[in-house]
This record gives sequence, C-alpha cells and structure tokens, in this order.
Amino acid sequence: MVEQAQEQCKMHHQHSIGIGFHSLRAVPKEAFSEVLSHFQTTKNPKPIHIHIAEQVKEVQQCLAHLGCRPVEWLLDTMGVDKNWCLVHATHMTKEETIGLAKTGATVGLCPSTEANLGDGLFPLTQFLNSNGHIAIGSDGNTCTNPMEEMRLLEYGQRLVMLNRNIGSNVAQKHTGTRLMQECLNGGARSIATKTGAIEAGYRADLLVLDHQSADLSITDEEFIMDTLLFAPNQSLVRSVMAAGEWHVRDFKHRDEARLTQAFIKTLKSLP
Repeated sequence: MVEQAQEQCKMHHQHSIGIGFHSLRAVPKEAFSEVLSHFQTTKNPKPIHIHIAEQVKEVQQCLAHLGCRPVEWLLDTMGVDKNWCLVHATHMTKEETIGLAKTGATVGLCPSTEANLGDGLFPLTQFLNSNGHIAIGSDGNTCTNPMEEMRLLEYGQRLVMLNRNIGSNVAQKHTGTRLMQECLNGGARSIATKTGAIEAGYRADLLVLDHQSADLSITDEEFIMDTLLFAPNQSLVRSVMAAGEWHVRDFKHRDEARLTQAFIKTLKSLP
C-alpha cells in the first residue's frame, strides 16, 4: 500500500507520504514496531501521526491496560522525535508536557472537535514555554477554518486561566501573530514539507487578504494577524494559492459549481 501511494505521489507534487497510527487503543505495540522498523530503513524520514490522550476516559483505560499514561507510554516506548505529530495530547502531566516538548515533536490541536466532544483544554502555555511545537487541524468536525480554530484555542485558554492574550509572549506581543507563526511552523513540521513561509525553496502556499474590507482597510500592518484571527464577521481571505496554483480567486473556488453539485448529488443518494 505504501509503495502504491508513493507511485501516486510522483504524479502529484502537492502530496507526500506519512504514517498514521490511529491511537494506542486501536494499534497494538507489535504493529507499531513493525511499521516503524519498515520506515526507518527508508532514506527520507516520514511524518508519524497518532491520536493520543484526547479524553480522560482514554487515559484511564490506558492506565488500566498498559500500566502508564498514553503520552508517558509513547515517550518511553516508541522513540518519539521531531517526525512525530501527536494529535490532541489534551491530558498530560507537567512531566509529560515538558518531556514531549523536548523531543521536538509537534502537537496537532483540533479545538473545535475537542470542544464539540467536551475533551478538555491542552496545556498550551506550559508547552510553548517549554519550546514545544503546535499545529492546527480540524479532525472529524465540520470546521475547516484555521483562523476559527486558532481563535477558539486562544479563547478556551483565556476562559480557564482568567486572563487575556495567552498566546503572546515577551518576544511577540501580538497574540494573533504568534499563534499564526507557531501553527505555520508546526504545520510544516507535521507534514515534513517546506511551507508556511515566503522563502526561496519553499512551496508557494499563499493567502491573499481582502485589503479593501472594513476590517483591514485602516489596519496597521502589525495588527493584521490579530484582526484576521479575532475581529472579522466575514471571511477576509480573498484568494488562495496552493503549490503555485490559484485555487480561489476573488472569494470563488475555481471548481466550486461542479463540486457543489456533486456533493449535493452524493448527499441525495445516501439511504
């Protein structure tokens, strides 16, 4: 399956191969070891993703079955490093949080799904203060707006910590700017792809904002990311380029009409 996927990716420059273990409760240790040993023989390291420590019940079940907590077990058993992306990692002790940050792994946060399921809140401040890396995702929820996800991430932290601007620090006082940069860097790490920055050798993934909107028309440059994450009542993304190709121009996807009709047709065909 991996070899077939690699052949397919040769024809799609925007895609690459990674490993996705669903979770500790779904994959036995022997399968982990077998898959990892296979990929360790390849020249280029592959991203390794896993859902972990999402809910309290999951942690309790792991303690009962393995005798230790999920992140603790993973750190002690599987040689976690910068190639790993731990999705959720909501419930960690202080020791796990610091230990995970030291490995260079990324945590993939999915705030709308975590809120929808009542999972809890990730220890964001402690993890970032330990030089941890975060990425943003949508998991199984219907939200696919990264700005909305980052806004929910920040607001959830504020509600618990009874404070504002949790995502900011001394080096970057603008919460929106720091969260965006952290998630761009972590997102690139989580897929092992040069993206998330406008630099030579990086993939041309760009968002063009609507500078004529009421929200941005008089906004100073230093406040743009804060405005993008926390202020708008409507989308401020005017155009989208992915891997050097325009997919959205002037708020309209190039294949929107066909895809919309195909989606409606599919929904109607379901029993």
